[in-house]
Amino acid sequence: LGESFTPVLGIASSQYAQYGACPFCDLRPARGESGDEAGCDICSALIQQVGRRLPTARYALLTRDNSGFPLFGRLNLRLEESVDKNAAKALDILSLKDRTAFTAAPVAGYVPRISRDDMARWKVSGQIVQTEDEPWEEGAPKTFGMLASEAKISEEKGFRSIACLAACKADVDNLGLLFGMGLEHGEGNHFSLSRFAMLSRMMHHFFSSYLIRVMTEKFPDIYVVFAGGDDLFVLGPWSDVICFARLLHATFERFGGGNPDVTISAGVALAKPGVPMRVIKDLAEEELESSKGRGEDKRTDAPAKNAVTLFGVTCPWKEFEIRLSLGEWLENLCLDGTLSQGFVRRLLEYSRKARAFAAGDISCGLYRSHMVYDISRNFAQKKDFPPDVLGKLQALSHARDFENMEISVTWALYRTRASI
Repeated sequence: LGESFTPVLGIASSQYAQYGACPFCDLRPARGESGDEAGCDICSALIQQVGRRLPTARYALLTRDNSGFPLFGRLNLRLEESVDKNAAKALDILSLKDRTAFTAAPVAGYVPRISRDDMARWKVSGQIVQTEDEPWEEGAPKTFGMLASEAKISEEKGFRSIACLAACKADVDNLGLLFGMGLEHGEGNHFSLSRFAMLSRMMHHFFSSYLIRVMTEKFPDIYVVFAGGDDLFVLGPWSDVICFARLLHATFERFGGGNPDVTISAGVALAKPGVPMRVIKDLAEEELESSKGRGEDKRTDAPAKNAVTLFGVTCPWKEFEIRLSLGEWLENLCLDGTLSQGFVRRLLEYSRKARAFAAGDISCGLYRSHMVYDISRNFAQKKDFPPDVLGKLQALSHARDFENMEISVTWALYRTRASI
């Protein structure tokens, strides 16, 4: 230490003098100021030989021939899109995408890529403009800016819906409890190594294989940051990610056979495409923590956790489905001119005051009477106003859980906003 040498890393402090520490691991010295040279030797190798190859790699080869990324004990990892005769020298070959050959070890690695159809569609609609920073190249990954723009909806007079990203982070609830007590039965138990392994494998298979296949078929513009074990983190156009969260719960509920003790929680956070990934991750993590911190709902007997947080509102999954359906209903009413965006914005204020009142702020207690007066003054006196819409609006003003209406209203406002 007196000679400025770290006995743990085996690196002299003088090696940090020119470029400082690696921006990725913040441990070893960087090799350059920017670009691929910015990282240390190990981080750069991880990026080049693992990170960039993982999304398209179909096989992982474990070898001792000094090729690929070094792991331990002279063992090396090599990621390939195909295998040839030289693969016979490999100690093992892992199939990362399917179960058609070799040892199945599914790894979720999906990146939305630009297709010919995308370029033709963008050229006609003008939804995404080609620039020097974001050129169009068939097969290239879609940038965050492109993914955000995919949220825009083309209309005759232009586009609607905000161009924004959303991140969804989800995690199985009480997984330790499931492993610790889930295999008990009556006075005895069914604890065994094989059952633990099977539960672990099935959980991993759901997130890293089955769910990814379903997602890429229905939401091909969602980027899989990671998925496996008992959690996932995805990123994509904001409306697609919200609809994916709804699909996630429905799919996981079927996977668990409707068992009320096997649940999942999620957090969805919106962000502009220029926001750094680490910030987006932190925002999604905060929303997930809000879902995980939800206590038992005594009104509906809904268990603790088992919830989703969106737009700062935490609610159980069953209510989330209702909120999204109401949001789509409000969206359609705005599009056909039945409701004005001004009224929907006032609904947003009423819902926020309802949340504040539910939290104990009695100064917001007049929101309900103001809302009833607003509906009566603007719609009840109109002879041509649809009576079914009027009845539904009046019912909303008396709903016990109106404080969670912010999800529905914000969805409608974001989806109907004019987009450049």
